[in-house]
Amino acid sequence: MTEDHQQALAIEGVRFFGEISASISHELKNVLAIVNENAGLLDDMVRMSEQGLCLAPERVSRAALSIIRQVARGDRIIKNMNRFAHSADLPREDLDIREVVDFIPELTARWWPCRETRPRSACRQPP
Repeated sequence: MTEDHQQALAIEGVRFFGEISASISHELKNVLAIVNENAGLLDDMVRMSEQGLCLAPERVSRAALSIIRQVARGDRIIKNMNRFAHSADLPREDLDIREVVDFIPELTARWWPCRETRPRSACRQPP
């Protein structure tokens, strides 16, 4: 491999890491926005309750459930980011191609306009 080719690969690798980082930060901002929205809603409900208005338990429950789901979503995003970031720790490593094929759609989910159409692994475990 020529030095120019190695340099081009290095530049492409840095660009790819940048794209993934931008995508991850965007997804995390979305998670935080939804949590913030629901926290504001819960705060509004508390204020309404303090003023003597009826507080519908199902509305509180829905807002709390939304926060719980977003925390789980944020945790998955961060775990994927961590896994991706540590993929550069070793210059060479043996990989299970099935794991890589399964991981790429998780990492790039935001890039797919319709999540139902994003690629899924059809790899099967060997018998």
